[in-house]
Amino acid sequence: MEYLLLHPARASFYSAAAIMAKVSFNGPDGTKTNAKLHAVWTCFAIRQIILGAAVGEDNALAFVRTATSKHELTNQGVQNKFDNAAMDLHNNMSAREWMKNETKWGIGPLRKMPTDGQIIDNMNGKGNSCAMHPVNDILSWHGSINTQQEVIDVWNRLYNDLSSPNQHLVHINN
Repeated sequence: MEYLLLHPARASFYSAAAIMAKVSFNGPDGTKTNAKLHAVWTCFAIRQIILGAAVGEDNALAFVRTATSKHELTNQGVQNKFDNAAMDLHNNMSAREWMKNETKWGIGPLRKMPTDGQIIDNMNGKGNSCAMHPVNDILSWHGSINTQQEVIDVWNRLYNDLSSPNQHLVHINN
């Protein structure tokens, strides 16, 4: 992915976070396990980039948002607008919001940030209790979908917004 090549230090932590997340959760697209995978990957990436690349929270959140959103694009760089993409983007955004709320600034040990174990436990709980929803439910949580332009705007928000009013996970398949 071209974006990761532009940021090699952060990319290494992002890629390591993906491997760590897949060790904990690896399941078929659309399932609760896949919802947990995306959320844990997002949280691990933010945590590792803050700690390892020594960047601020906002910078880590923005990098992870861009990387996870680009992960959902087609090979031609076009937004995927399928059910799995909506689910993944929503779960990534919910995980970013949770990390943003759980991370507080300080120097070294004075910084409050969830541990890897706390991330796994929290996202496992959210994933176990997440409900199955159709794509229109997911889209409507991020804006009105009554017109074609509104649907386009909602997809753009899913791909581009840094924060969300949501912290819940969702799945689309059993």
